Amino acid sequence: MLKKQQFALRILIVSILIIIIYAIILNNLLSYSFWIDEGYSASVVRDEMLDPNSIRETLRFVRDSLVNTFEHIQTDVHPPLYYLLLDGWTMLIGHSEFALRVPSAILATISLASIYALGRQWFTVRTGIIALIVLGTSGFYLYYAREARMYSLYLALATLSTWAYTLWWRRPSIIRGLLYSLILALLLYTHYTSFTIIVVHLIHALTTLKIWSGKASLWQIFIPFGIVILLLMPWLPFLVQQIEINTGFSAPGAIASDWGTAAAIWLKLTSGYWGIFALVFILSRAVFTVREKSSALSMILLWGFVPIGILFGVNAQALSLLQLRYLIPIIGAWSLLIAYLVSEMWIPLVKNQRVGLILTLFFTAWIAYTQLATYHIHWVAKPDWRRSANNAINERQPLEPAFVYLADHSPLTYYAQQTGLFDGISFDIQWRDFSPQEIRELSNQVENANTVWAFMEMQAPSSWDAVMELSESRGISYRDSVQGTILYAFDSTSDEIFSFTFGTTGDNQLFAYRGDLYTQYNVDKRENICFPIILEALAEINENYRLSVHLTRGYNEVVAQSELDLRTYTIGDIIEEEICMTKPNNETYHLRLLIYPQQSAMPLYVMESNLLWGNQLIIGVVE
Repeated sequence: MLKKQQFALRILIVSILIIIIYAIILNNLLSYSFWIDEGYSASVVRDEMLDPNSIRETLRFVRDSLVNTFEHIQTDVHPPLYYLLLDGWTMLIGHSEFALRVPSAILATISLASIYALGRQWFTVRTGIIALIVLGTSGFYLYYAREARMYSLYLALATLSTWAYTLWWRRPSIIRGLLYSLILALLLYTHYTSFTIIVVHLIHALTTLKIWSGKASLWQIFIPFGIVILLLMPWLPFLVQQIEINTGFSAPGAIASDWGTAAAIWLKLTSGYWGIFALVFILSRAVFTVREKSSALSMILLWGFVPIGILFGVNAQALSLLQLRYLIPIIGAWSLLIAYLVSEMWIPLVKNQRVGLILTLFFTAWIAYTQLATYHIHWVAKPDWRRSANNAINERQPLEPAFVYLADHSPLTYYAQQTGLFDGISFDIQWRDFSPQEIRELSNQVENANTVWAFMEMQAPSSWDAVMELSESRGISYRDSVQGTILYAFDSTSDEIFSFTFGTTGDNQLFAYRGDLYTQYNVDKRENICFPIILEALAEINENYRLSVHLTRGYNEVVAQSELDLRTYTIGDIIEEEICMTKPNNETYHLRLLIYPQQSAMPLYVMESNLLWGNQLIIGVVE
């Protein structure tokens, strides 16, 4: 009877803690807008079909929706499980921000239950409860629990698979092996870097199971992993297709495999307060129980370091795969390690167990408070696409035409569909490669409109063609930008003109462009084009920079380029140079200006009135 009461009390405590953490997640679920990857998630599961009115239409709707989602997945760099689950969810709940994000919040609670179970399996109930609290208040955990991406599912299945592995490791059986294999397969269908978790389990099994004594066999160990391979076979053709489409499978924005990245990981894990964890290590007697807990501690250390080591190594030698968010599974190991240390708190020479319990409660509360209090310091809000969309729709009149160049996965596309920002007269110039002449013809159709809007991603020459055409007879009456996407209004009553600068941040501008903008050159093939470059130094320039002008075709194909060095300047210095290059044939080209630090391949930001436009300035078109 007493055991039943204790079990019920544990379940009650764990349930209350999970509910509290879930409430914390929901409380700030909509505190910031979607970012680019979430916009992609929304675009993958977006349905353009009308709501069905019969069972037959419903079945057709479900089929078409899943087929549409699967077609998107085939060109992505991730496996299909999360997107298919999200598609099924949104067919029932809708496509609001809340509907798209709440599955991650729900899935995140699975991690809490799994980490408690792991703590109880490997150590004690107390350790499991502390691990739940440490994980649930971690900034790493809370950040991705509020994101419409697969990372909460990734963490949930990583912890759940380790729990299933522990069951199988302790007493291998067919049922436990099948359960473990199924969860591993789901894990691999969620994220490709999850193979690192399988490597962790395999190393642990080979080093802890008594193979050489005859109590366990290699066949027994490899059977679950063989089943996983069979379950993955149907996806292999699509994996090959994804690799071919995404040119080597490198992740955009991958971070370097260096000490700076290692320091960033440590900062995220400790919330910047590493001293607390050092103190925990000093005051914990867990270090004296290493031998009796060797299997558990080896699992935690493997889980915490092997994924980092593998991704660092692959990133440095072959593919650019390292992203901070890809390391989310290791926070389960970190939470277990800290929980074990905290659960064994003591003061040397003081044998009173109550003192140890008080220390445990104090450090658990201290860590939880620190992680929650520093969340907004170490996990900054994402770019505010929602605000920009709402502000623009409040300013735009229904009959004011707009030129639009946005990818389907842009967050602005999502918010425009939610708010009706593109309703009315809109010219979509993204669907094919427009020539400058076609853009002129479109702009002529709105020459009598006093105000014309531009919602553009400025990495595309067509966007520059449209913006410059609209600005020829109009000034700028409204400005906004988010991550290189602009929301501008051009009004015939305004005399505001463009003001472009190059720099590293909004407040650190180094050069101002003072030359002509978007000059049109008519040149035959193999003739030279010569054009002036005029810059003004806005700061003391002591570092060497390189100015590069590209003759580009289509999206970003460079067919000719010319460079010059920018060395030492004082504020107000004017740099005037003439650059010449040869036009190879009679196609249409754009002239693109970039400025690089001499020791870096990353160009300076291009800003217009302190608003980010990207890293390239289109200064002319050659026809």
